Amino acid sequence: MNIKILEPIGYCFGVNRAINEVKDIKKKYFNKNIFIFGLLIHNEAIINYMNKLGVTTIDITKINIIKRLHEFTPYDVVIFTAHGHPKFYEDILKENGVTFFSTTCPNVDKNYSLIKQSLDNKSEVIFVGDKNHTESITALSLSSTNIYLYDLKDKLDYSRIKSTNPTIFSQTTLSKYELINIDKDIKEHFPNAKFVDEVCDVARLRQDNILNIKDDFDLLIIIGSHSSSNTNKLDDLAKTKYKNKLILFINSKNELKEYDLKDIKNVVITSGTSTSLLDINKIVDYLKTIK
Repeated sequence: MNIKILEPIGYCFGVNRAINEVKDIKKKYFNKNIFIFGLLIHNEAIINYMNKLGVTTIDITKINIIKRLHEFTPYDVVIFTAHGHPKFYEDILKENGVTFFSTTCPNVDKNYSLIKQSLDNKSEVIFVGDKNHTESITALSLSSTNIYLYDLKDKLDYSRIKSTNPTIFSQTTLSKYELINIDKDIKEHFPNAKFVDEVCDVARLRQDNILNIKDDFDLLIIIGSHSSSNTNKLDDLAKTKYKNKLILFINSKNELKEYDLKDIKNVVITSGTSTSLLDINKIVDYLKTIK
């Protein structure tokens, strides 16, 4: 079996940075209760790893967020995730003397800063993203007015926007290719709209790699969590372009074992940005045992 790995693969800089920050915080505040408020990254193995370190992950999709923020005490440390968070969360913690840290990815933080700058300049902003994703929730929290969500499923009620030249931003984990049709739709309503391209460079490179596989292959394996937005985009792109190829979107070696791959000769492997090299190497090692 020939195995080709598309580089880059494994964790991106932002994910590595977030994980290392949590480990450093745990060492410094070993005598306190440490909580990650939401999923640090979309990777179940990392959540389990953090639990083993003594760091508790709180699934904020299943709780009353404001109520829970008010329940933290000075004996706790709260870590916000790599996807960002509404700033008023910090104000609640400050009121109760709670230590907190942000692990927001620099690329995501840059996007928020540009959105805030546009809003400060009185520009109306359209944010393209998944309404349930933390990036969308955080972006919309930057202002109670003049920012509107173009949800990937529900789109947008254009009649709400007064400006003829709104500024368009997007969730950093989207596919630049799915944005083509969305941008076209927006341009039909606002020919003078200004588009700010902030799709993550690392995610974009992996998307390009998927679409530009030069060698023939029998199987394309995309490794990552099914809750990961950027990994799902890789899967969507692959299945759109390679309709007659076998494409597997898996999160672990155990998932791969469910398939009969003995007749597979050429395999291509890629991963989302929150997938560890350890998990990738386990899959590669397993493939090498197939005769």
